[in-house]
Amino acid sequence: MNCNNGPVAGTNANEQACDAEAPSFCKPLPVELVSFTAIASNQQKVSLKWATATEKNSANFVVERSADGKDFQAVRTVPAAGHSTGRIDYEVVDDKPLTGTSYCYYRLKQVDLDATFSYSPVRAVKLSSVGNGALDVYPGNVDQQWVASSNLPAEVMSTDALQVVDILGRVQSVPFPAIKEGRWTLDMHMLPAGVYIVRLKTSMGLFSQRIVK
Repeated sequence: MNCNNGPVAGTNANEQACDAEAPSFCKPLPVELVSFTAIASNQQKVSLKWATATEKNSANFVVERSADGKDFQAVRTVPAAGHSTGRIDYEVVDDKPLTGTSYCYYRLKQVDLDATFSYSPVRAVKLSSVGNGALDVYPGNVDQQWVASSNLPAEVMSTDALQVVDILGRVQSVPFPAIKEGRWTLDMHMLPAGVYIVRLKTSMGLFSQRIVK
């Protein structure tokens, strides 16, 4: 039987998994959760990190996500250590957070080997518009030519903001005269066929897009 009393107060998932009115066979879950954070990056990804101090008979952690903080859906399952007496750190990245909402909510569902479970506190993440339109790369009207554009202000870009690199990270010699502020043409005719990455370096972070020539 699953025991579920909603979000756990504080940061310790070793608190009671069931309240005083629950059946007597419900017991505290044997996982001590010491931290749980959710942080959005500039490229519309959310990094979720948590740590346990001890674990006993732990099965897995289910990362759940919600648009309103009420209705949650599972997005990732991470195997737990099972048994440990020292700190263990976990991390996953949600690279496709919800769209059409200003905030995204996350919580952990810690499941034990006997199917009992508890929830962590809920973490709210503000989703920035940065990253939408920060870098777009698409074929131009001329053969072997690509166009890169950005809606970021010029003051956040470095003097050598735009680069083209191969899959080994080697910078390629590619002319890219600016058509206008925030828009460049990339002359790729001298490069062999293959996969390349167009990178835009800014004070707000590094944005990149992969292209296939």
